[in-house]
Amino acid sequence: MDPKKVLDLLGGLTLLKFFPSESAARLELVNLVLRMAATYEQIEWLVTRTMAVCNEWPGPLVLRQIFCSKFKPRDGIEAGSTSTFPDGLPPERPIQAPAMRALPAGHTATLDAGLEKGLQVVAAAKTLEVAAYAPNYAHLEELRRARLRRQHREVMDAMGLKPITQADIDRAVEEARAKKRSESA
Repeated sequence: MDPKKVLDLLGGLTLLKFFPSESAARLELVNLVLRMAATYEQIEWLVTRTMAVCNEWPGPLVLRQIFCSKFKPRDGIEAGSTSTFPDGLPPERPIQAPAMRALPAGHTATLDAGLEKGLQVVAAAKTLEVAAYAPNYAHLEELRRARLRRQHREVMDAMGLKPITQADIDRAVEEARAKKRSESA
């Protein structure tokens, strides 16, 4: 195998934190990989697998452990467990995501009925039909605002919320003042 091509294949490992930058260290890495790997495909797998299980440069021993988890090294030197992977490497097979259940009929985004109704009302607001509601252009803005106010009330009702009124604000301010007076007395 061509050492320059091996060096190129190992280039992905440079993304790992603390990967050696000295040319002598990289030359030794190429030599190590050439002693272990029989094909370019094995080297590609080694780089991909190392990137999948390591965030930092693991060093030559762990690199050998990763390689030996799938291939028999050409030089016959097997790597046992290391402090990085004392129980062996994590499984290579992809983890299956749990199956997603479908929403029941009439639901487009959530199982929560109030939230679903609110989302449907908001989505309907996006389809303002100017021709049907405002043949006279001068009234268009007034009609749009009225429709938005009505839809806002529908969303609030669907979600079980009540609007905050000026009386609510005045009451909260008076309660805060009374509490402050009682604390300072």
